[in-house]
Amino acid sequence: RKCHLNTCPTGIATQDEKLRSKFRGKIEGVTAYFTAVVREVREIMAEMGFRRFDEMIGRSDLLTARTEYHGITTRLNLDQFFGGHSRVRPGRCLVARNDNPAPSMNNRLSEELLPFIEKGAPVEKEYEIRNIDRSIPIRLNFHIAVRYRDEGLPPDTIRLTFRGTAGQSFGAFNHRGLSLTLIGDANDYVGKGMYGGRIVIRSQAALAEDSSQVVAGNTVLYGAVGGEFFVAGRVGERFAVRNSGATAVAEGTGHHLCEYMTRGTVAVIGEVGHSVGAGMTGGILYLFDEDDTLTGKLDTSYVRALSLTDEDETGALRALIERHYQFTGSIKAREILDVFPESLIRFKKVVPLSALS
Repeated sequence: RKCHLNTCPTGIATQDEKLRSKFRGKIEGVTAYFTAVVREVREIMAEMGFRRFDEMIGRSDLLTARTEYHGITTRLNLDQFFGGHSRVRPGRCLVARNDNPAPSMNNRLSEELLPFIEKGAPVEKEYEIRNIDRSIPIRLNFHIAVRYRDEGLPPDTIRLTFRGTAGQSFGAFNHRGLSLTLIGDANDYVGKGMYGGRIVIRSQAALAEDSSQVVAGNTVLYGAVGGEFFVAGRVGERFAVRNSGATAVAEGTGHHLCEYMTRGTVAVIGEVGHSVGAGMTGGILYLFDEDDTLTGKLDTSYVRALSLTDEDETGALRALIERHYQFTGSIKAREILDVFPESLIRFKKVVPLSALS
């Protein structure tokens, strides 16, 4: 349990270069592990007398209830699961599962945009998106990474606008040169593993009436290492968990904001939940504490809240909120900027205890 201390002895959950050098993981090791898993599964199946997974489907006669772990399990009626069926029911679970049988949007995006990526030519397009469209546009990130490696493309080379509700992992592993704007809302894991580029989420209602609505789910920016993220509205729990370099602005979050954060800059200009900064070891979090309720929400085992006094820092914060307004048209951001000297009094800078020593 050393993730929260930035002292991971195996060099995985840490930003310390000396500790990271101790990481011994290799592709060959992952391959060997899964090969071993497959071998063990085949051995177990052989003991049971099966050659293929299909032969085991529907064999509820092979299931046994185990009730020794907890007394409550003795009160469960599991008869419907143990009907003694010795054969597979016709047509049951015999086809490959696919929750979205329609052609993938990622296929379409690759076909339309790959020529621009190969040439490094700028392009701007717009698409409708639904919640069955998941991990959009992850294949574009793959193509950018294969051709341009870590450097990616120049800023705003590929500019995509989506309208509707995005499925899970919208903008996952976003690469440099790819700018995404979602006019609507999104499910969990937006910007997961984000490396570069920019992701913007806003809704028409947020621009016209109220920017306090929830427009993105939980665990947004999980493990991000770079890029920019701006959302005109609230997000769910664990926003920017394990953020290791991304810059982000949101207008309200759930619990566990910036949990295990190690690098990056996050500004929240709305209400936040409890357990702010739990396990945080690096980076900076700016909070607009309009109602003076932050103190009871901080995880003081790891972080402290400070007032903003440095002119360079306040200037950088203002520039960040201005950039947020530029891309989202946020009403909340505009209100803060219009009276920024007065608004500044309500801002708190949250930093890890290690930054104070």
